[in-house]
Amino acid sequence: MAKNKKNIAVDVGIICAAIFIFLLIGSLKGSFFLPIDNLVYSWNSTIPKPMIPLVMMLISDIMSPGGAIFLGAVALIALLGLKRPKQAAMLVLAMAIGYIATEIIKSLLQRPRPEIRLAHSVGFSFPSAHATMAAVYFGLMIILFKDDFKHKAARYIFIALCALAGLLVSYTRIYLGAHWLSDVLAGIALGLFIIAAVVLALKKGPMPTKQKL
Repeated sequence: MAKNKKNIAVDVGIICAAIFIFLLIGSLKGSFFLPIDNLVYSWNSTIPKPMIPLVMMLISDIMSPGGAIFLGAVALIALLGLKRPKQAAMLVLAMAIGYIATEIIKSLLQRPRPEIRLAHSVGFSFPSAHATMAAVYFGLMIILFKDDFKHKAARYIFIALCALAGLLVSYTRIYLGAHWLSDVLAGIALGLFIIAAVVLALKKGPMPTKQKL
């Protein structure tokens, strides 16, 4: 991995850790981010929701535990088929850490979810596991597969689609009332931090040469 890429991973990790801590402190009971959470929640409650919730629930389920496992398995099979064991390990490690980290943090903080929500959600609220796993999965898809595209236009389209998918999954958690804004933003920051940490942990040795599509 080039030196500048290592530096980028360090910078991303530091920035995302700072954002996560900021949101963590700001979302504690009586802290400064709560008015923003309540404002976004109130605004979201005024949005008419006729048949759209079903679509949003389907999008949200992409990063449910079952959906994440399925998509992760597909990507894992692809990486192993391309003989990229190091990248396969990166994928498995990052997704496992993402799931475990969110469960531990939720249990420690025990932040209640919004009272009125369209999606059936159990457990605590901070951070959003869906947002965390969306950031981890789609962020890794960009890192691991973007260079497989020979043409710049195709590469940029792939990056844009992955970023859009991750953001859309994250937004559904707010739309469905399953999470506060700070939960989702913290989940995204945590997911990107995990990617940066895993990239740095596995930085030794050259990455496998990628085949151009």
